[in-house]
Amino acid sequence: MTANGGIRNNKEFWQQWSNLQPDSLSKSNMYRIKELGLSPKIDNQWIKAFPEHVNYKGETLIHHHVDFGRYAIPVPSSTHVGSGGIWHTK
Repeated sequence: MTANGGIRNNKEFWQQWSNLQPDSLSKSNMYRIKELGLSPKIDNQWIKAFPEHVNYKGETLIHHHVDFGRYAIPVPSSTHVGSGGIWHTK
């Protein structure tokens, strides 16, 4: 857990996501999460659920803690570069 009560562990985050939002994940991404312990990639199934990610197709998804808090959301990896990406601007 983070200091603010969020899920820090990448595998745990994606396990919970796959249980809560299974329709957003293709069979390939479910395999990545459940069998390989990897983060999903943005594919056609993901884009159906999140069309705003169309320009990031093929990128790995990163779980980002909103305002360093307990809530996390999936974001394209190119938008979350360390702590200097667009998700960490002030």
